[in-house]
Amino acid sequence: LTITPDGKFLDSHNGSGSLHRLRIDGANLDYEERGPELSVSNPVISDDSRYVICHTSVWKVVDLQVPLINVKSDDGILVFDTPNRCIYRVGDEMITSFSASNGDVKTTINLPKNLIRPIGRGRAVLHPAGGRLLLKAQGHIYLVDMQRLMNAKEE
Repeated sequence: LTITPDGKFLDSHNGSGSLHRLRIDGANLDYEERGPELSVSNPVISDDSRYVICHTSVWKVVDLQVPLINVKSDDGILVFDTPNRCIYRVGDEMITSFSASNGDVKTTINLPKNLIRPIGRGRAVLHPAGGRLLLKAQGHIYLVDMQRLMNAKEE
């Protein structure tokens, strides 16, 4: 069970792996929508209560039928960057930045050689200020300034 930070919705998953959305109305829960059957576990809600990550997909909280982002492989980690309105996919060799509003790819950045293949589930988190990722690799923690890397790539 996961409640959106704004307190409006409860997202849940069941034994078949479907994601469900219920609206919180005072002491009542109103069932609203069931998403497709997937191997869903532990949904994560964005800080702005607009998006939910389950496994390798991102949906808008108010539309569980069509994923905004659907990562094809299992090896990536999806991380929200609410202040910068984007979602990062941290893979084994690169980080991809997606627009949070429509799922379009903003940029892809190759990871430095010393960070390739260390990324596993739970080893990437967003810095509280946004725009920077903390990656755990080979017993060290690295700070990756996504905004600076994206700006350098554009030059």
